[in-house]
Formats: sequence, C-alpha cells, structure tokens
Amino acid sequence: MSFIHQILVSFSLKFKFNFMNVLASVILLSVTIDILRKKGKILQMTNETKIVPFERTPCFYSKMGMKLLAEHRFPEAAKNFQKAITLEDDNCEHYFNLAGVLSEMGNIKESIGILENALKNLKNIMPDCYFALGCNYFDLGEYVKSREKFENYCEIEPNGNFSLEAVEAVRFIDRNILSKNRTREEKIQRLANKGKQLLEEYKFDKSIRLLEKVILMDENLTIPRNNLSLAYYLNDEVEKAIDVSRQVIRIDKYNSYANCNLALYYKTFNCLDFYENQINVIQNLKFKTIEEILNAVDILYKLGEDYVIRSVLEKQTKNHDEVILLHFLAISCHNTGSIEKAIDIWNGIKKKLPHMTIFTDCFVLEAKKVIEKPVRFSILEYDIKMFSDYMVRIEELIEMLIKLEQKEFNRTWEGNDFVKIVVEYFIYRLEKNKRLNIIEKLAEVDDDSAFKILDKYIKNTTRKDEVSSKCEEVIMKRMVAGDATANILEFKR
Repeated sequence: MSFIHQILVSFSLKFKFNFMNVLASVILLSVTIDILRKKGKILQMTNETKIVPFERTPCFYSKMGMKLLAEHRFPEAAKNFQKAITLEDDNCEHYFNLAGVLSEMGNIKESIGILENALKNLKNIMPDCYFALGCNYFDLGEYVKSREKFENYCEIEPNGNFSLEAVEAVRFIDRNILSKNRTREEKIQRLANKGKQLLEEYKFDKSIRLLEKVILMDENLTIPRNNLSLAYYLNDEVEKAIDVSRQVIRIDKYNSYANCNLALYYKTFNCLDFYENQINVIQNLKFKTIEEILNAVDILYKLGEDYVIRSVLEKQTKNHDEVILLHFLAISCHNTGSIEKAIDIWNGIKKKLPHMTIFTDCFVLEAKKVIEKPVRFSILEYDIKMFSDYMVRIEELIEMLIKLEQKEFNRTWEGNDFVKIVVEYFIYRLEKNKRLNIIEKLAEVDDDSAFKILDKYIKNTTRKDEVSSKCEEVIMKRMVAGDATANILEFKR
C-alpha cells in the first residue's frame, strides 16, 4: 500500500471507528429487546394503545449516516449528516462526517468548502478537520495548501490520532513534490528573464521562441505573455500580439499592461471601434502599482491621449501621493489647455517638497510663457528620465556635501538657499552615518539656519537616538559657549 493511500485510509478510519460504536449499540439494543420480549415485558400494541412519537434527534441522523456510510450508500449518508447539521448547526462532528462522505463521493471541492466553513465559523472545532483538509488538498494537487493543513494539525494535535501520518505527509510533500516544483519554477523564471533580455536587445525572433517555450511550461503566467505580445508587435506581427494580449486578459481581466498594449495594437492595426472601447477600459482600470500607472501614461502619451491621461491621473492621485504622478497630472493639464491648474499643481509640489523647487520652476516658467503668448504653446513630454535624473542629482548633491572639507562645506552653505532646503528635507531620510556626518558639518557652520535645522530635527524626532543626542549636544554647545553639560535640564524642558 502506497504512503499517500495510507493517509487517505487514515482519513476514513475516523468514520469506521464511529460506525463500530454505532453497530455495537444497535446489537446491544436488539439483545435487550429480545430479552424483554421473552419475559413478556413488552406491551402488544392494540388499536386503543396510544403511539408515542419517535423523536429524530441530530444524534439519530448522525448514527444513521454512519450506518449508511459503512454500507457505501454515500448519497443517503450525506442526506442524514445534512439533517443532523440542520438540527444542530454548531456541532463540528456533523460537518466533519458530511465532508468525509463528500470526499468519498469524489466531491473534493465541496468537502473542502464544508471543512473550511466549519473551521472559520464554529467555536468548538475538531482538529481532525485540518488533517482531512490536508488529504483533500493533496487530492486536488494543491500541495502547498495540503502541507499547510497537515502542519496546522500537528501544531494543534501533536499527539493526535493522525499526528505521525501528518508529519510524514509534510516530509513527503517537501522531498518529492515541492522541491521538484521549485526547481521547475526557477527554470521557468530563468527562461522568462532571458526572453525579456532578448526583447530589450531587439532580438525579437529569439525572444519570441524563448517566451513561447515559457508559456507552454506554465499557461497561467501573464508577465511572459505580455513580453511575448510586445515581441510580436515589435516584430510586425500585430495580429499575434493582439491574440496574446487577449489571452492575458482571459487569465487576468484587469491586467493593466495587457489592456494598455491592446489599445496600442488596435490603433496600429486601425481597429478604431475596438480602440475606443479599449480606451474606456483603461480609464476604469484599478492600477495596483505606481509602475502600472506610469506604463499606462507612457502608452497613452504615444497614442496622443492627453485627456485620458488627465482622467486617469486625477483618479490615481487621490490614492497615491507620489510626486511623479502629481507632476504628470500637471503636464496633462498643461497639454489639455488648463495652464493655470498646471501651475497650481507645480507650486503645490514645491510648497510641500521645497527640494523640488528648481525642477518645478522650470515647468512653471514654461507654462507662464504660454499664458503671456499663447502662440508659443507646445506639448510637454511625460519624461520619466528627466524626473529620475533630477532625483539622482539631488542624491549626488548630498553625497558631495558629505565628502566636502569643512571650509568648502561652509562656503557652499553660505548664501545657497537650495542646499539648505535639500539638507533640511533629506536629513530625516539619510542613513544614520550620513546624518551624523551632516550634523557634524552643520555644527561648525556659523549660521543660524544650520542650528534651526538641528533644533527642528530634535522636535520632530519622537524617539531619542544617537542622531538626536548629537543634535542636542551641538545646540547646547552653541547655547552655553562650549560647556555641553550646563543647563541641560533647562534645555530639555
């Protein structure tokens, strides 16, 4: 007998054990009745005798179900267990027994549903339900869930009737199934990454062959399918690109990449009715990540759909307070003629994030030129690289400030408001060693603005740490002319 078969036999042992108890009770009752009948103790019913109604309790239906189960009359057994549940819906044993019958009948998913519902909603549960779920999920090939349920059983019932079987089941799944699946998944991921790399290198034929192989290995993967559709499109095989994107949507109806790609393909193929419908779909998509939103903006910009971009970003900026989304919303307002609104958005970014001043002011100046001379109006690009490059320059500026000698730092600091704005904003966001380095440099600057930044840092820091202590020390030295211990209590008050 195979190991897994033994597990399934163990699952049914619970029913067989219960049935033997019922059978013994029935035999005992029969013997007792026979003895009483012989001794003349049983009254013969006459037409005048009053019939006492027989009460069919949950226990009766449960025992009847066990008897029918032993006789392999599964549908009838299931009906009796269902009646027991109807009369006593808080007894986990009835659910367990019904789930067992359904499992025997091959209705594994229904059996799982009953067991999961019992574990979720009943106060007094049977740990055996977890073992039964482990067996059921194993039957369905859902080995991760199966392993989880066997582990749950072992945690709750370390010395239970099936604890040894559960432990062996976990080991079996780990050694013989999941380890093989991991190896296969790693291979699929490796091939998918290679296919994407070939696509980025414009080697479309090779990318297509590899990505087609990947989706044959796992038909539910969406990322390789999206890359395959792009490879087809860039290889001038638009019909195939459309077909693959539709496959993705059949797997994941709201996949933003596939839906946006389809709009591009339909426009290229001049399927205008399909295109208009797809644009409406995009406007109502629920994007999961910032990357998905930026991808949609990029494709819609290529399609010349500034109004759609504006519609999408007006919805998304209500939930995502990301600078780049606000910046792109301002660009969409500019491109659709709402120049004043665009300026308001850029000024709002600058007010909230002063270190973005130089970046946003460039766009504000461009927008004001349009107001002064409308004939100079030109469409602005949704340039992610420009935004990223600016953020990189900010990081480079901070690194440069940290590496400067003190004299050079003082000279750079003096009269440079932008440097002060950047340091004030990023001092909270730097790693500890860089923060300490900046604080040491600020301590040697003969400038009130430097000490205001340190004082503000102390007030805004709820948890006392090495950095805030360093700030306190610097400020105290300034307050008491070099004596770091004087009036410390007064300062902290």
